[in-house]
Amino acid sequence: MEEQAHKFINIVRDYCAWAEGTPLPEENELKKAIQLLANLYASILKLPNNGCGEDINTTDVTDKEWKTIYKRFSSFSFQYYPVSFSPADTKDKPVMGDLADDFSDIYRDIKNGLWLYDNGHQIEAIWDWKNNFKTHWGRHAVSALHALHCHASDEYIEL
Repeated sequence: MEEQAHKFINIVRDYCAWAEGTPLPEENELKKAIQLLANLYASILKLPNNGCGEDINTTDVTDKEWKTIYKRFSSFSFQYYPVSFSPADTKDKPVMGDLADDFSDIYRDIKNGLWLYDNGHQIEAIWDWKNNFKTHWGRHAVSALHALHCHASDEYIEL
C-alpha cells in the first residue's frame, strides 16, 4: 500500500506543479497532459479502500486559485470537444467539454487531497482522492484523455 500511495502522490505533485507552472510549447503540453492523466487514472486504481477516516476541515482550492489554473490552460488551441456525461445512456445528449475546465477541476480535487496528505491525514486523503475520482475528476480525466488522444492522432502528433 505504501509504495502505491507514494507513486500516486508523486504523480499528484507532478500534476499540481504542471498546473501551477508556466505553459510549455503546445505539443509538449499535449504530451504532458496525456502522460499525467493516464498516470493519475492508472495509479489511483491501485490505492486501497481503507474507509473515510475522520471528518477533517480542509483548506480547499479557492475560486480565485481555480480561475488562475483555468486561465493557464485556456491557451490550448484545441479547447472544446463534444462529450457525453453518461455514454452508457443512449438518450444522453452530448455537451461541449472544455479542456481548461477539465484540467482545473482535476487540479482542485487532487490538490485538496494533497493538503490532507501533507497535513498527516493519509487515510482521509486517499478516501478523498478515490471518492472524488469516482464522482467527479475521473470523468474529467477520461473525457480529456479521449479528446487529447484523438486530437494528437488527427494532427499526426507523435506521442
